[in-house]
Amino acid sequence: MNNENQKWLWTGLVVVLIVLIVLGVTASVKHRSDEGVESSGTGLENNGAGATGAVSNTNSTQGGANSTGAVAVPTKPLPVISSLAPVSGRAGSLVTINGKNFTPSNNFVEFAGYNIGASLSNDSNHISFKIPATIKSCANGTCTNNIVPVAPGSYPVAVRNANGTSNIIYFTVIGPTATQ
Repeated sequence: MNNENQKWLWTGLVVVLIVLIVLGVTASVKHRSDEGVESSGTGLENNGAGATGAVSNTNSTQGGANSTGAVAVPTKPLPVISSLAPVSGRAGSLVTINGKNFTPSNNFVEFAGYNIGASLSNDSNHISFKIPATIKSCANGTCTNNIVPVAPGSYPVAVRNANGTSNIIYFTVIGPTATQ
């Protein structure tokens, strides 16, 4: 196998390892060619907060020459919601999301599955938003463009930013719209 073919082989293996990393799999690969070149590589481990480490490979020939390469894989932790304050209120109420891994800007609050706008986080641990007075009408998984008032009930809240989407916590809407 010539050097050009080995380069493409390793490029393919690195891509496969990155896919395995995203899936949370730790991998190790070893290859020996007909020309006596031995190659090995290792992958990363996903610990639930994102993959950590680096993808690397080492090539050794029968003559003793070694070459090593590495590809750093940056990871960013997903946003996490730990609580809402308050946990219930009327449409129009101001709610603070407490958690971690919020970005300084472009944290999109999702209420009842709908993006209700971008929010800022000055400390990466808190975001505030208002419970909307209206949402799109949805029944049995089908949504229409009809806008309806937010009725009393329990609604999922999540945060989405450049790092991904958070867990879901529920907010309970009570009574009529809050006065302003």
